Amino acid sequence: MERAKLSEYGVRYYGTVLDGRRTIVGEGTHLSQQSLEDLRQENARPGNLRLKPFGGGKLSFTVVYDAEVKRILSIEAAAPL
Repeated sequence: MERAKLSEYGVRYYGTVLDGRRTIVGEGTHLSQQSLEDLRQENARPGNLRLKPFGGGKLSFTVVYDAEVKRILSIEAAAPL
């Protein structure tokens, strides 16, 4: 299986507070699942809930970064069913 490249994903970043920590969340969706125009429109409405592609695999990921201690708290990739 070929490795996915970050350039093949549309990534949305936003700041939030999780368990009292200031965090930055990055949510990536493979461009085969969402067009860049859809991503631009979604970013214009940051309160929208994003549903991850069904079946997962290399189609989506989420990274949570703690801005104060400068470390990644979690990395999740949707697993294939």
